[in-house]
Amino acid sequence: MAGAAEELSLAGLSAWAGRAAQELASLDFTEPLQQCSVLLSAAAKECFDGGHDPDGVPWAPLKRPRARGGDVPLRDTGVLMASLTGQGQGHVEEVTAHALVWGTNIEYAAIHNWGGIIHVPPRSRERPWVFVAGDGRTVFTRTIGAHDVVIPQRQFVGIGAETAQDIESLFGEFVERKLG
Repeated sequence: MAGAAEELSLAGLSAWAGRAAQELASLDFTEPLQQCSVLLSAAAKECFDGGHDPDGVPWAPLKRPRARGGDVPLRDTGVLMASLTGQGQGHVEEVTAHALVWGTNIEYAAIHNWGGIIHVPPRSRERPWVFVAGDGRTVFTRTIGAHDVVIPQRQFVGIGAETAQDIESLFGEFVERKLG
């Protein structure tokens, strides 16, 4: 029986890998990092529009609907969403050749994204505050005792599984294009 054989030599592999590593270390990743910024903005907008975290888990509902923003969490004024999705007030974005810093510096963003407890000290004032109690009666008071406010986690900044796949593909295609 006649046969055919091929010889495979890995002698050049080490040299090729060394060259590829040097090229990879010197690549300017500005282009894909800018595209990542767009992906993150789109993912955040999707979280706000759908009322869910980056992986699609629904946010905790509001205890009581508001006059402005209705019963949709985190949509009272739109400032928080605009700071992430539309380069509005508080938007943070810095792209360098090897890093992306993206997010918001809105003061209350972190407590809503991660959840937590706000400790409110006691306070009083000359004019009374007016509240509607849980049973519907109107309450007038000049003092409010110390209390805690629990803010549930409603994550809107993060990388969900779908966005992670998109970012992986984006960088893979970029490196493949640059290094061949």
